Amino acid sequence: MNGKHDDTAIVRPKAFISHHSSQVETARQLKRMLDTNGISGWMAPDDIDPGRPFDKAIIEQVRKSDLIILLFCAQSDQSRHVKRELMMAENEDKFIYPVRLEEADADGLAYWLNDYQWVDWFDGKDQTIQRMINKIKGQFKVSERDEAAAPAPSHSSPAKREISDRAHAEPPSPVQPPSARHEQSREGSQTDLSQDAGQSQNPLFSKSVIIVAIIAAAVVLLEIF
Repeated sequence: MNGKHDDTAIVRPKAFISHHSSQVETARQLKRMLDTNGISGWMAPDDIDPGRPFDKAIIEQVRKSDLIILLFCAQSDQSRHVKRELMMAENEDKFIYPVRLEEADADGLAYWLNDYQWVDWFDGKDQTIQRMINKIKGQFKVSERDEAAAPAPSHSSPAKREISDRAHAEPPSPVQPPSARHEQSREGSQTDLSQDAGQSQNPLFSKSVIIVAIIAAAVVLLEIF
């Protein structure tokens, strides 16, 4: 650290995505597009840390953001949460970009939106909303270098994936009850003793026993005859 200001540091503009819960997938689509274009998107369902108060996180993020993108639909027009987010954005003098997702006129939000130019995104296609994104990039001087520095989608680390795969591929062996382990140990010991006894028999001793038996049989036969 030399204490000098790094002029090459990349500061990406931050966009707060205001939306109704029914449009969460559309919000995620927009966030992905913003990220690939050098703009940091933020949306409450995905970016608030677990256990953190919802309202405090939203207030802080609105203040930190450079612009607000409103995904407008009939439900968001009647949403108290969306209304509060727009009120905070107005109070903080933020840029507001209203994006209309369906043919609906503002009623509950008309007071805040009448002065803004709308962008229609009825078809949900990336190329339709790209024009607005290009406008944001020009307004905040987002360069190609900023786009190249966009974060890659997060994935679990190779080590975590390896541990997870191994856990599924190699289930733990069942643990036997103590009685079963004791019985197997006793049977194994008896088998080992039998094998040791068989191995300890002397072949010469066996032949001697056979010869003695043959001689005894011959003696018996001679006495009979």
